Amino acid sequence: MGFLKNLNKTIKLPEYTLGLKTSAIYEIMVIIATALIFNLVLGDGNRFNDIYPHPFSYLLLIIVVQYGANEGFFCILIMTLTIYLGNMPEQKISQNNYDYWIEVSKQPIMWIMVNLFIGGLSRKKNTLIKFMKENINELKEQSDIIARSYEKLQDRNRMLELKIAGELSSVIKVFDAAKSLATMHKDNYTSSVSDIIKVVLEPEKFSIYLLENNLLKLISYSGVEENHMKKSYSAETPLYKQVVINKKMVNCLKASDAVYLPSPSVAAVPLVDHATGSCVGMLKIDEIEFSRMNLRWLKLLHLVAGWVGSSLYSMDQILHARGNTITSSASQMYTDSFLKRQSEFLTELGKRLHFQLTKVSITVPEMAQLTDQERHLIACGMNKAITEALRSVDQIFETKGEILFFTLLLPGTPEENAHIVIDKIHKKLNSFPRNYNHIQYRFSIEALVTENDYYYFHK
Repeated sequence: MGFLKNLNKTIKLPEYTLGLKTSAIYEIMVIIATALIFNLVLGDGNRFNDIYPHPFSYLLLIIVVQYGANEGFFCILIMTLTIYLGNMPEQKISQNNYDYWIEVSKQPIMWIMVNLFIGGLSRKKNTLIKFMKENINELKEQSDIIARSYEKLQDRNRMLELKIAGELSSVIKVFDAAKSLATMHKDNYTSSVSDIIKVVLEPEKFSIYLLENNLLKLISYSGVEENHMKKSYSAETPLYKQVVINKKMVNCLKASDAVYLPSPSVAAVPLVDHATGSCVGMLKIDEIEFSRMNLRWLKLLHLVAGWVGSSLYSMDQILHARGNTITSSASQMYTDSFLKRQSEFLTELGKRLHFQLTKVSITVPEMAQLTDQERHLIACGMNKAITEALRSVDQIFETKGEILFFTLLLPGTPEENAHIVIDKIHKKLNSFPRNYNHIQYRFSIEALVTENDYYYFHK
């Protein structure tokens, strides 16, 4: 079908007037009028009656071959009227009426015979040409339909490819977000949960609340400005009672739920650990594309909320258990929760057994501006330096916070001798292949037990 590209949209069929091709009528009239004018101006004005064969015969051949027999009969009629109208030949004395009309009719009869013979052949040719034109037009229409269908198929194929790529990307994002949950760090955990909600539910705006002391507190949100977010819901609010106490999902598709949902929220679902039945928070969808808001999406929202609720409950249990441990599983140092108890114990013991106790706090003021990788490198370097610099009786505590980093308890070390420990730590840091000199450390010394604090017992 490549040749069809060179054709127009459709092949224009000829126009007809009184059953004859209009172009043929125009050609016949123009040629005959031109011949008559030429004969009258330059000839003798006898309309070519003295020329044999008559010049109009060539016109007939052209018309018959080009257009067919019908147009040929019309051409014969016009030529006959042109030749004989007002220009009938004189009847000879030797001719009777029969011979005269035979002589006059001889030229038109010859034209008719030629027209019938050549016109039959021309009719067959023209019929074949007409049939081919109609077929070509039909093929052109079919090719256009096929081309449009192919373009639509290409568009659908492209959309399917994009959809499959998007779903694959979504699966990868869910997998990456789920992997980050293993860190069990509260900030990373809520960020990973938010990523999964974005990928699976595709809301434009949403917010996550955690239940603390009978209060739903905002911990994460997306698509909404902070000053437009409600920071908490107390136990007296209708939404709290329906979601936390009754553990029911509310959505804008139910007219009865409109009293619970704050405008312009569309759904709110409790985050429940199905194993224990404990409600740990609430997921509130503030805005979503209208076409996605259906029963299937609500079912998916319920499933995601159940998974998030179970994950948050597990995270709280693990973090609570870690907070009560004595040593950190990552660094093998004493934890921040053990620092208070141990410092109180050693303080009381030092007063009774008469040894001084000094606390050294190590901070990095620019800790908040560092990347996670830089924080990890600093932590590893400081951990190694402190471990190698301290005595076996000294104790290291890994403290929480973005600024406070390590806390040291130095039994038997007076406050004025604490700088010796600090100098050892500096030397160890400078001896490492990785340079830590660009990091600004701040050391603060506090005397917990001095000689003036000793207890003296009298017998």
